[in-house]
Amino acid sequence: MTITTMSRLEELNDLQDRARRVDVRKDEEFQAILRDARGVLEMSESQIADGLSISRPTFNRWINGRSLPHIAMRNPAIIWILDQLDSRIKHRTACLRSDLKTKTKQRPAYPRTDSNSKVKHRAAYSHGN
Repeated sequence: MTITTMSRLEELNDLQDRARRVDVRKDEEFQAILRDARGVLEMSESQIADGLSISRPTFNRWINGRSLPHIAMRNPAIIWILDQLDSRIKHRTACLRSDLKTKTKQRPAYPRTDSNSKVKHRAAYSHGN
């Protein structure tokens, strides 16, 4: 689970970096962020459309390049996507921390080395020598 969580976290961070640097005036960059957000966020077109307060067909036209929103609508869309990414990154990071704490607690303890246990250990393996 940790490897999957790590790779998902890397995907989320990568998209977050790209979304922060996107030039919303460039149609192809904006479309790529929308398309990739749908996959990385694991959300349906309807879920993203609802978050952006648009219809699902409108969102579909945006990601397929049949129409694009006015420049004034693009920044709020990117901000919403960044909010979603931030939320998912925080959740995945918390999961990783929890996994690490659990694994640390489950690690077998090393045997204590008091004088009695050393004597018992030596006696068990001495074979009469």
